[in-house]
Amino acid sequence: MNIGIIGSGNQAQKIVNILIKKKNYLIIYHYKKKNYLIRYHYKKKKGFTTNLKKLFETDCIFILSPTYTHNNYLKLFNNYNGYIFLEKPGASNKKQSNFLKKKIKTKKLYINYNFIFSKIYDNLKKNIKSEKYGKLLNFHIIQSNAIALKKNYNNWRFDKKKSIGIEETNSVHFIHLILSLFKHVKLLSKFKQSISKKNIDNVNYTFLTNKNCYISFFNSYTCPLENSFKLIFVNCLLNYDGKKFTFSYPWNVKGKTGRLIKPPIKKKIHINFKDDWNMSNKKSVDFFLNYVRKKKYFFNSILKNSLKALYFIFLN
Repeated sequence: MNIGIIGSGNQAQKIVNILIKKKNYLIIYHYKKKNYLIRYHYKKKKGFTTNLKKLFETDCIFILSPTYTHNNYLKLFNNYNGYIFLEKPGASNKKQSNFLKKKIKTKKLYINYNFIFSKIYDNLKKNIKSEKYGKLLNFHIIQSNAIALKKNYNNWRFDKKKSIGIEETNSVHFIHLILSLFKHVKLLSKFKQSISKKNIDNVNYTFLTNKNCYISFFNSYTCPLENSFKLIFVNCLLNYDGKKFTFSYPWNVKGKTGRLIKPPIKKKIHINFKDDWNMSNKKSVDFFLNYVRKKKYFFNSILKNSLKALYFIFLN
């Protein structure tokens, strides 16, 4: 398999490292006629080519550059016959998302929403679908870190000319997660603000599912580190704190006075968020390469939530 790479940032290097480690079924050399990985950069850089035409000879291309460059690369590779792995979300505005819709119809384009390959997602999906704990009434997500408060932190993600802010770079992962867990959701409200004054760095979404489950989601680049998921079922409180899931039930636990009290933790499942995130990235790459290897087309069901997520982040 011959692979082309566009991008030189942290995410690009993570994907390259994943590919290089897959020696058991993918032998990668640089600039060889067979089984190679070739990296492109528009500037002269050691280990990279400046000749974009070389990537047309590959079986697949990983577009891992900043989001605002994706549309131009997709246009340049409009007649490319191979497969494309596109880092999420794939577009920086509504116009670009419309072009992405056309490109997706080739069924050879895959957008990297790796979170749905995580153990966290598997556990959420399993317990939401199960009737063991009764009806799900409320689902609250908080994902935050204070990266925008760092001094002298210059990045395209905080440039208003290149990005719409945290929704495009981070929130879209969790919106896609919600869309993957629930078939039908209605957006009730959306609030966004800028604390750092660099770009939009705080957002709050609220959704309602067709089964009347209320979902709220808060994402911030100006708060202490937090990764938490709280699900309230009729008969269980399910919490994830970035390190473990805890299950507290049943509802009818009484204290010494005979009054209802918070139920005890009956079960724990340990999952480290960072480790799980890295693992999900590997699984997403595997998923993509499997389609390339077998020369299969991606199903519309795989791609539709990618476009839905874009729809929500471009709503004012």
